[in-house]
Amino acid sequence: MTRDYTHLPTAWDQLQPNAETYKTADPAERDQANSNQENARASIHGQDNSVEANPNAAHSGNNPSPPQALKGAWEFLRDEGHSRACQTVLGFLVFLMTLAIALIYKGQLGQMIESNQINRESLTSVQRAFVSFQRFEYFRLQDPDHSNVHNWDILADFDNNGATSAIDVIGILQVQELPAEPTDEQFRGPYTHFPTISIPPKSTRAVRIPRPIPEPLIFGVDLGPVITIKSPTQTHFNRHLFVWSWIYYRDVFRETESHVTEFCNQLTGINLLTQNYNPSASPWAPGNLNFTYAGCSNHNCDDKQCKDYATIVKLAEKP
Repeated sequence: MTRDYTHLPTAWDQLQPNAETYKTADPAERDQANSNQENARASIHGQDNSVEANPNAAHSGNNPSPPQALKGAWEFLRDEGHSRACQTVLGFLVFLMTLAIALIYKGQLGQMIESNQINRESLTSVQRAFVSFQRFEYFRLQDPDHSNVHNWDILADFDNNGATSAIDVIGILQVQELPAEPTDEQFRGPYTHFPTISIPPKSTRAVRIPRPIPEPLIFGVDLGPVITIKSPTQTHFNRHLFVWSWIYYRDVFRETESHVTEFCNQLTGINLLTQNYNPSASPWAPGNLNFTYAGCSNHNCDDKQCKDYATIVKLAEKP
């Protein structure tokens, strides 16, 4: 069924003046109509102002109060399914936070370790032992049974210029007549067991050749019981004499690598400075004797600059 609402009056119709009322009504009725019309306008205007002042008033009944909201949240959490879901989410968030903190601490720990390593390397480079070859010492030895037989003992002096001791020091010194520079095998020597010493800081230790060298091997002849001003005319030095040495040592910083110092020289000349010769002085005293050398093409190096560094270290550290 279709209903017709066109005959129903609206609030706006109530505001319109009724012409028939103005024609038929007496003045009292017209005044009453006008009063009703003004009251209707005021009522509609008041409703409009109320809506404008609080546009959410029409929906205020749908918003719960704070206590109701807390009660609803509590009821939500009390549900077993909801509670487990919340615990899972919270546990996952805690795991993520813990992981983030661990990553931050790991980065900071890595930076601290790197900084400590740099500081330690700096300290080690300044305080470690530095052993280097300095000079030769020569001693003429007379055979106790034969006054015309002489030998020479030769020592190589090594200085520790570092601020800490060199420990587990092993050294060899060789003098040999060879047609050319020593091979790597000759340079290492036939040794398998070594005594060890230590060199305190700013100190010197000497390495001696295994046995004295006969004087004729160096000068070509035995110079006799006394070296005189005529002795140089009798000599012709051996140009095939080579003298070499290697030193193995460690420093007091146990985490550092082992150290090796090598040198190799060829004898190039001998000068007996007899113009200032004092027969009562030792023939190796300053002003009486001068040996000159030229460096070999190999084995003048330190640590890993030496091509046979690993071989020397393995030989020295062999049980």
